[in-house]
Amino acid sequence: MTETAVWKAIVTGASTGIGAVYARKLAERGYDVIAVARNAERLEANADRIRKATGRAVLPGPTDTDMWARGGVPESVVPRSMIMNPEDLVSAALVGFDRGEILTLPTVADESVWAAFEAARQGLWTSLAAGQPAPRYRQPVATA
Repeated sequence: MTETAVWKAIVTGASTGIGAVYARKLAERGYDVIAVARNAERLEANADRIRKATGRAVLPGPTDTDMWARGGVPESVVPRSMIMNPEDLVSAALVGFDRGEILTLPTVADESVWAAFEAARQGLWTSLAAGQPAPRYRQPVATA
Protein backbone atom coordinates (compact mmCIF):
# COMPACT_ATOMS: atom_id res chain seq x y z
CA MET A 1 0.00 0.00 0.00
CA THR A 2 1.39 3.40 -0.98
CA GLU A 3 0.79 6.34 1.32
CA THR A 4 0.57 9.87 0.00
CA ALA A 5 2.22 12.58 2.09
CA VAL A 6 -0.18 15.21 3.35
CA TRP A 7 1.45 18.59 3.86
CA LYS A 8 0.16 20.74 6.70
CA ALA A 9 0.49 24.47 7.25
CA ILE A 10 -0.33 26.76 10.17
CA VAL A 11 -1.45 30.23 9.07
CA THR A 12 -1.94 33.06 11.55
CA GLY A 13 -4.23 35.97 10.79
CA ALA A 14 -6.19 33.72 8.43
CA SER A 15 -9.52 35.55 8.63
CA THR A 16 -8.55 38.49 6.36
CA GLY A 17 -5.69 40.00 4.38
CA ILE A 18 -2.39 38.18 3.86
CA GLY A 19 -3.25 35.36 6.23
CA ALA A 20 -6.51 34.61 4.42
CA VAL A 21 -4.72 34.60 1.06
CA TYR A 22 -1.94 32.31 2.32
CA ALA A 23 -4.50 29.91 3.79
CA ARG A 24 -6.38 29.74 0.47
CA LYS A 25 -3.31 29.44 -1.74
CA LEU A 26 -1.71 26.76 0.42
CA ALA A 27 -4.98 24.78 0.39
CA GLU A 28 -5.06 25.15 -3.40
CA ARG A 29 -1.55 23.64 -3.46
CA GLY A 30 -2.81 20.60 -1.53
CA TYR A 31 -1.94 21.57 2.03
CA ASP A 32 -4.22 20.89 4.97
CA VAL A 33 -4.39 24.24 6.73
CA ILE A 34 -4.63 25.05 10.42
CA ALA A 35 -5.92 28.61 10.39
CA VAL A 36 -5.82 30.98 13.39
CA ALA A 37 -7.02 34.56 13.82
CA ARG A 38 -8.54 36.95 16.35
CA ASN A 39 -12.01 37.14 14.81
CA ALA A 40 -13.61 33.71 15.11
CA GLU A 41 -16.65 34.54 12.94
CA ARG A 42 -14.61 35.80 9.96
CA LEU A 43 -12.14 32.95 10.42
CA GLU A 44 -14.86 30.31 10.33
CA ALA A 45 -16.39 31.93 7.21
CA ASN A 46 -13.03 31.99 5.42
CA ALA A 47 -12.24 28.40 6.45
CA ASP A 48 -15.62 27.31 5.10
CA ARG A 49 -14.97 29.08 1.74
CA ILE A 50 -11.57 27.38 1.46
CA ARG A 51 -13.00 23.95 2.33
CA LYS A 52 -15.73 24.30 -0.29
CA ALA A 53 -13.37 25.61 -2.99
CA THR A 54 -10.49 23.17 -2.45
CA GLY A 55 -11.82 20.19 -0.53
CA ARG A 56 -8.86 20.57 1.82
CA ALA A 57 -9.13 20.46 5.61
CA VAL A 58 -9.03 23.92 7.16
CA LEU A 59 -9.09 23.79 10.94
CA PRO A 60 -9.83 27.25 12.31
CA GLY A 61 -8.89 28.48 15.78
CA PRO A 62 -9.07 32.11 16.92
CA THR A 63 -5.99 33.64 18.60
CA ASP A 64 -4.53 37.08 19.28
CA THR A 65 -2.04 37.84 16.48
CA ASP A 66 -2.35 41.62 16.06
CA MET A 67 1.31 42.58 15.56
CA TRP A 68 0.80 46.36 15.37
CA ALA A 69 -1.22 46.65 18.56
CA ARG A 70 1.03 44.22 20.45
CA GLY A 71 4.15 46.08 19.38
CA GLY A 72 2.62 49.45 20.27
CA VAL A 73 3.46 50.70 16.77
CA PRO A 74 0.91 52.60 14.68
CA GLU A 75 0.35 51.18 11.20
CA SER A 76 1.03 54.67 9.81
CA VAL A 77 4.82 54.21 10.31
CA VAL A 78 4.91 52.34 6.99
CA PRO A 79 4.24 54.49 3.91
CA ARG A 80 1.19 53.22 1.96
CA SER A 81 3.30 53.07 -1.22
CA MET A 82 5.44 50.30 0.38
CA ILE A 83 2.51 48.01 1.11
CA MET A 84 1.66 45.30 -1.44
CA ASN A 85 -1.85 43.94 -1.68
CA PRO A 86 -2.10 40.51 -0.02
CA GLU A 87 -2.79 38.62 -3.27
CA ASP A 88 0.37 39.92 -4.99
CA LEU A 89 2.54 39.49 -1.88
CA VAL A 90 1.50 35.88 -1.26
CA SER A 91 1.76 34.92 -4.95
CA ALA A 92 5.27 36.41 -5.14
CA ALA A 93 6.35 34.75 -1.89
CA LEU A 94 5.16 31.35 -3.11
CA VAL A 95 7.17 31.81 -6.33
CA GLY A 96 10.21 32.53 -4.16
CA PHE A 97 9.58 29.38 -2.14
CA ASP A 98 9.22 27.38 -5.37
CA ARG A 99 12.60 28.79 -6.48
CA GLY A 100 14.12 27.44 -3.28
CA GLU A 101 14.77 30.82 -1.71
CA ILE A 102 15.44 30.47 2.01
CA LEU A 103 14.23 34.02 2.58
CA THR A 104 11.74 35.56 0.16
CA LEU A 105 11.49 39.35 -0.16
CA PRO A 106 8.88 39.96 -2.87
CA THR A 107 9.14 43.76 -2.74
CA VAL A 108 12.85 43.90 -3.73
CA ALA A 109 12.47 44.77 -7.42
CA ASP A 110 16.10 45.56 -8.31
CA GLU A 111 17.81 42.27 -9.26
CA SER A 112 21.26 43.65 -8.39
CA VAL A 113 20.08 44.49 -4.86
CA TRP A 114 18.64 40.98 -4.55
CA ALA A 115 21.88 39.44 -5.84
CA ALA A 116 23.95 41.46 -3.32
CA PHE A 117 21.64 40.43 -0.50
CA GLU A 118 21.76 36.76 -1.50
CA ALA A 119 25.57 36.84 -1.81
CA ALA A 120 25.85 38.38 1.67
CA ARG A 121 23.43 35.81 3.10
CA GLN A 122 25.41 32.97 1.52
CA GLY A 123 28.65 34.45 2.90
CA LEU A 124 27.19 34.48 6.40
CA TRP A 125 26.28 30.81 6.17
CA THR A 126 29.87 29.63 6.73
CA SER A 127 30.37 31.88 9.76
CA LEU A 128 27.34 30.75 11.72
CA ALA A 129 28.16 29.28 15.12
CA ALA A 130 26.24 26.02 15.30
CA GLY A 131 23.90 25.84 18.25
CA GLN A 132 25.12 28.83 20.24
CA PRO A 133 24.97 32.62 20.19
CA ALA A 134 27.88 34.56 18.74
CA PRO A 135 30.28 35.95 21.40
CA ARG A 136 28.91 39.51 21.07
CA TYR A 137 25.53 38.21 22.28
CA ARG A 138 26.97 36.47 25.33
CA GLN A 139 27.96 39.65 27.15
CA PRO A 140 26.10 40.43 30.37
CA VAL A 141 23.35 43.00 30.04
CA ALA A 142 24.17 46.26 31.79
CA THR A 143 21.71 47.25 34.49
CA ALA A 144 20.86 50.80 35.40
